[in-house]
Formats: sequence, C-alpha cells, structure tokens
Amino acid sequence: MKKNIFFLFVLFVFSNAFTQSKEFSLTLNTGTSIPGSDLSYFYNVGFNFGLDFQNYYKLWSIYAECNGNFFKVKNEFSYNDSKYKEILEFTAGPRYYIDFKNVHPFLDLGVGIYFADFSDMSVRAGLNAGIGTVINLDKKFDIMLKAKYHPYYVSGQKGYDDYFGIYAGVKYNFDL
Repeated sequence: MKKNIFFLFVLFVFSNAFTQSKEFSLTLNTGTSIPGSDLSYFYNVGFNFGLDFQNYYKLWSIYAECNGNFFKVKNEFSYNDSKYKEILEFTAGPRYYIDFKNVHPFLDLGVGIYFADFSDMSVRAGLNAGIGTVINLDKKFDIMLKAKYHPYYVSGQKGYDDYFGIYAGVKYNFDL
C-alpha cells in the first residue's frame, strides 16, 4: 500500500512539473569563438554563427543547435593554406530556466558531435555546458545571450581540445 501511495505521489508531482507545452523557439545567433588550451597556440579568436531550436516543458527545454566556428590561424603557414580553422558543432541537451518576469537566466548541459577539420572530415564526440539569459521583447521575439564551454575528444596524449563560444541572437517563439 505504501508503495502505491508513493508511486501515485511521484506520478502526480512529475506530471505537473513536466506538462508538455506546445511552445517552440528558433534562434539565429552569432558571436565569438575563443580557443582554449592547445588550440590557442595555433589559433586566434574567431567568430561563429548558427541556429538553436528549443522545445519547452515549463521551466525546462530540450535544445538542439548547430553552430559554425571559424578561428583565425596565427600564422600564414597552415597545411591547407586556409586562414581559418573551422569547427562545425551539432549539440543537444536539456536547458533549465530560472523564471523571472522579463529576464530568464538558464543553465544547459549537452552532448554533441564536432566536425573538427573539413580536410579529412574528422568527427569528434564531446560535451558542452553553458549559461545564458533570455530577455523578453514581446510575445513572439526575444533576445538570447549565452556562453558555452566545448571540450571534445581528439586522439593523442592530451585526449581533448576545447573552446569557448559567446553567442547573441534573436529568438522567435511559435506554436505547432
């Protein structure tokens, strides 16, 4: 009997906390990419742009995003004669919002795949963690500001490379 009451209580709590809403958003963002650790030896600060899609569940959302990051090469000698190193990222995960009236800070944590070099099409697995905020403009449009840390696996002694992304974008809210 105690197990049944506990089960019903848990079901009630979680059914109210995670009621699915029909609200979605799409954010077009741009910003700065900052190389971390070993990447900073070869590359300067670069730029990024991408899309962020969200499906909301009250104070939680599930996000999926795609960003292109372009780091400037520090010297003109590069093996592929490019002035930029590209990292294309596809990431997804949960995002938790702290709800205030017109400003909504959030924390997110995700996993992703990173195309670290287009010349040999190397695919890397990695993680990302970030903080940010959404500033309400009106019912359909918001401003999103976020910063994320991206460590991803590479073979070798160290085992990973990393970079930071700082993003700002316009978010469009819609229902399906």
